[in-house]
Order: sequence, then structure tokens, then C-alpha cells
Amino acid sequence: MKSIILVSVILFSALNFAFVFPKEETTELDKQVIHWKEGNPLSWNDFIGRTKTFTSISALTASAIEYAYECSDNDVTVSVKAIFIPEESWVKADAMNDYVLGHEQLHFDITEVYARKLRKELNTRITTCRDIKNIESIANSVIKEWKKEQAKYDADSKHSMDKELQALWAKKVRQDLANYKAYSL
Repeated sequence: MKSIILVSVILFSALNFAFVFPKEETTELDKQVIHWKEGNPLSWNDFIGRTKTFTSISALTASAIEYAYECSDNDVTVSVKAIFIPEESWVKADAMNDYVLGHEQLHFDITEVYARKLRKELNTRITTCRDIKNIESIANSVIKEWKKEQAKYDADSKHSMDKELQALWAKKVRQDLANYKAYSL
């Protein structure tokens, strides 16, 4: 059975797109992303997209949850990754400071939390090739939660302007990452 990779992209919690690729092929997207990795934070050099001057937003993080499966002899292998898309991510020059970068990093960290949640769900509920018919509905449910969480983060922190709530979100996301550590790569 041919494996499939599905990617849901979120741009500062507002827009989303889906891509479907055969797993065997290396896509242009694969070459242009940064995979979430513990101890490897984003830097402003990763934000190479064209800056949008028509908005009050200072920076934009394009992150995605990529998931794939492969079936062979009724054994199923599922892969889930949190990715950052540099060419869709940007920052205004006057916002290039550690505080704003921390806000943007947290968007990427939230993506990793939900990648781990999806990994847990798929590893628990998809055990044979007969189960793959459920992958899309499981993934869509987790991705829907992820989008809500990203929007709530921006709303609560007022896009990082509320420093107290920004700090609370940072603590929450660190705890969520720890809670799902068993599902990290």
C-alpha cells in the first residue's frame, strides 16, 4: 500500500493549507523546513519570508504538523513531525528582539505539543493496516484543537503584548511538552 504524507500548515493561527505527498518522494517542502528539535530553538535567521508591511503583526511563524503512514504485511508505521517553514515566516526589522522571538518560538513549541498528541493518538489507535481508514479523522480532530490553541495563545497574550500572560503560556507549554515527552522523537 502506498504511504501518504499530509501536512497542515498554520500561519500565526489564521490560515491553513493541506498538502498530500507520496512518502517515497522528497518534496520541495521537505528541503525547506526546520524540524522541531529539543535544544534547537529558532533564530531570526530562520524567518526568511517576505515581510508584510500592511499589518500590525510584527512577526509570523508558519508551522505545520506533518503526518504519514506506511502499511506493509498488515503492519502500519506512522510518522508525525512538527515543522517550521522559513520561507513563509517573517519578522519586521523593528521587532527583532529576544522577547518577540520567544513568542514566535512558543508558536512552534505549541505545534510540537500537538504533534506529540497526534503521535500518541495514532500510535494508540492505529495498530494494523485496517485501521488506516481512521487516520484522517483522528488527525483532523487533533489539528482542529491545535489551531484553537494557537488562536487562544495569541488572543490571551495579545500577540505577546501582555507579558504576564505570555509568561504563563510559556510555563504551560513547557509543562505540556514534559507531559507528552514519551511521544517526542
